[in-house]
Amino acid sequence: MVLKMLFNKLIVILSILFLFACSSTPDDGETAEQKLAQAKRLRTIVIDYNLKEYGPTEYEKAETSYEKGESFYNAQNEKKAKKNLTTAISYYKIVYRKGLPSIAEQKEVEVREEKTKSDEIKAGVAMKEEYDLAVAKYDEAVQNSKEADYEESVTQFDEAKTMLEEVYTKTLEKKEKAEASMEESNKSMEELEEKARELEEDE
Repeated sequence: MVLKMLFNKLIVILSILFLFACSSTPDDGETAEQKLAQAKRLRTIVIDYNLKEYGPTEYEKAETSYEKGESFYNAQNEKKAKKNLTTAISYYKIVYRKGLPSIAEQKEVEVREEKTKSDEIKAGVAMKEEYDLAVAKYDEAVQNSKEADYEESVTQFDEAKTMLEEVYTKTLEKKEKAEASMEESNKSMEELEEKARELEEDE
C-alpha cells in the first residue's frame, strides 16, 4: 500500500513537471530583440506575398502572438516577449511553408521580368558570362519548382534576380559610357569639319 501511494505521488510529480516543461519556452540563447526581428521578417514575407489565405487560422494565431510579444518587448518584459514571439514565429513559419508554391510562382515572374529588361539592352552580349550564369541559376530554380522543391527554388530565384539586376545595371553603365564616348567623338568630328571649312574659306 505504501509503495502504491509513493508510486502515485511520483506519477503526479512527474506529470506536473512535464506540464511545466511543455508550458515554458525553451531558452535557445536568442534575445527578445532577435526574436522580434525574426518575427518581423517572416511577417513581412507573409504579408507581401499575401500568404495568409494558405493558413488563415495559423496566421491569426501568429498575429495575436506577435502583437503580444511586441507589446511585452516594448514594456521590457524579456521573458513574456520571447515566449509570445517564439509562438508567432512558429505560426508564421507554418503559413510560409504552406504558401511556398505561391512564393516560388511569384518570384519566377519577378525573375522573368528582370530577364526581359536585360534582354532589351542586349545584356547577353555585353556581359555574356555573367548573364549566362544568371540564366542558368534561373533554370535551376524552375526545375526545382517543377520537382516541388519550393524552398530551394525560392532561394535560387532570389539569387538569379540579384544576378540579373547586377548584369542589367553594369550593362546599362557600359551602354551609357559608350553612348557618351560616341557623342564626344561626333562632337570632335564636327569641330574638325568646322575648322576645315573655315580654312577653306580663308583660302
